Amino acid sequence: VKDWVMTGDASSETGSDLTRYLDVHCGTDIQVHSVKGAIGVRVDGADNLQINGLTITDILSTTNLGSMICGEYDAPAIAGEEVFIQPGFNGHRAHGLTTIYTNGVLQNINIDNVQSNYGNAYGLRVFDGCDIELQGDILVNNINAGIIFEPNNIDMRFMEKSLTNPLPQACGVYLYSDQDNINYDIDETNIVSTNVIGYRQCQETVTRDDPDDQFISSLIGECDNCLVKDMYVDPDF
Repeated sequence: VKDWVMTGDASSETGSDLTRYLDVHCGTDIQVHSVKGAIGVRVDGADNLQINGLTITDILSTTNLGSMICGEYDAPAIAGEEVFIQPGFNGHRAHGLTTIYTNGVLQNINIDNVQSNYGNAYGLRVFDGCDIELQGDILVNNINAGIIFEPNNIDMRFMEKSLTNPLPQACGVYLYSDQDNINYDIDETNIVSTNVIGYRQCQETVTRDDPDDQFISSLIGECDNCLVKDMYVDPDF
């Protein structure tokens, strides 16, 4: 480490061969917390949450692809991380609003323009352990995942089977837990997502730590111009 500090050269060929002496962890930040990306509002462990009239706009994650120095991994390499909540690399995700282990009411929520250059993008996402009631107008618009690939002719085939950097997913109002974690009056609540564009389906079977404990993630409400695109393949690649 001293040689690297003095010379700035960490390479094995000419410098300090720094990585030989390091315990390298991927998918974490400088404090060895799992990275979570760009989030407008995150609610974790709240009791009797009451939010009415919230607007969230212009969330953009510019974080690059997860490093492959560790090889492929299914979750950040730190103690206690639940693979199903933090699969692969998560630093390039973008969320408008997330809740986890929270109960309460979300009423009249407007989320617009949530984008990720390389990763997933979500409007309103409800994780495990919630009892959330939706009321009024829940409006989500312009959710775009993996926006950098096609304009820059970046071939996406490497993501097709990757655990670390999978194909980007875009979801509007997204329940990532059991069905009873969200409830609403279908006649009194207007839940609409528009212009949601990604490269992977939102509905999927998710396995918790116990292989027999599964749920099916799902989209809530109506979705207008919601599109799962084919991955971009560079014709000159």
